[in-house]
Amino acid sequence: MRLRRCLFVFALVLVMPLIGLAQAVNEEALQVAANLNENIPVSRGAAGIEAERAAMPVPTPLEIARRDAAYLTAYHDVYHILSQPNPCSSFFGGSVAAVEVLNNLFGKLGTSRLSSTKTSMVMTGPTRRVINRRTGANYRLFEKAVINTSGPFYQQKFSRSEPLVPSVGSFEPNTREARAAILLHELGHLLQGANGQWLLPNDGADDEQSRKNTGTIEERCGEQIKGLSRSKEDAKEVAPKKGSEPKGLQ
Repeated sequence: MRLRRCLFVFALVLVMPLIGLAQAVNEEALQVAANLNENIPVSRGAAGIEAERAAMPVPTPLEIARRDAAYLTAYHDVYHILSQPNPCSSFFGGSVAAVEVLNNLFGKLGTSRLSSTKTSMVMTGPTRRVINRRTGANYRLFEKAVINTSGPFYQQKFSRSEPLVPSVGSFEPNTREARAAILLHELGHLLQGANGQWLLPNDGADDEQSRKNTGTIEERCGEQIKGLSRSKEDAKEVAPKKGSEPKGLQ
C-alpha cells in the first residue's frame, strides 16, 4: 500500500511539469496569434477603395442666391447629370468627385460681358491645387471664372446684322444643352485623370483644340445632355430675352 502511494506521488511529480509546460505553450501560441491578427495591416486594395468611394454620399446641391434662370438651371442640369452613375459622371471620376468640383467651381463662378461673342466662358489667374484622398478628386481651381453674357451661354444670333454667336458642338446657343456642354467642357479643364493629365487639354485661344474638347464632351456626355430636354424635372425653362443681362451679376 505504501509502495503504491509512493508510485502515485512520483507519477504526479513527473506529470505536473508537463501539464504546466503544455499550458504555457498553448497560452504563448494564443498570444502570438493575437499579436499577428493585431499587427498585420489589412490591405483594402483598389477595388475596396473604389467600393468605399462609391458608397459615399454625393455632395448636396448648392443653395445659390441668384435671380438668373439660365444660370440656376444650368447648374442644376449639370448637377443632375453628374450626381448619377452614367458614362458622363464616370468620365469625371465618379459622382462624388465630379460634384465636389462642380460645387467648388460655382462657389466663385460669375458672369460678365466680354467683347467676343464666340467665347462661352473664361477661367484666368493663378490656380489652386486640391487633392482629396478621401473622394479621389484631384483638381485645380482658377482664381477667376466668368461666363460671358455676350456668348452662347446666354445669346444667339437673330439677324444678319448681329455678330455671330456659335453653336456649342452640335447644340444651338442659348439652350439648356449648350449651357450644360459649356460647363462640362470647363470641368474637363479642372479635373486630373489617372494618367496625370487634365481630362481636357488646355485650349486657350486655340479654336481647333476647343472644338476637339467639346467633341470629347459630346462623346462622353452626349446622351445625358440630350436627355435634359426629355427630363420631367425642370421641364420649363425661362431663357433670358435677347439682349438682356442676367440679374445678380457676380
